[in-house]
Amino acid sequence: MNQVKLPHKDALVIRKDKGVIYFTLDYEIRVPMFYNVDAMVKFEKQYEAIAP
Repeated sequence: MNQVKLPHKDALVIRKDKGVIYFTLDYEIRVPMFYNVDAMVKFEKQYEAIAP
């Protein structure tokens, strides 16, 4: 999907309940910047779609 790479398989949870599909993305990534400074990105989002 648009060159999106998740850090691990548990970052995306998909579940179906009463005809609605829920997609939950939840992860954080930490990358070194310089010396003892890191950058951290935390992403949390939930999407809903009506099941066919």
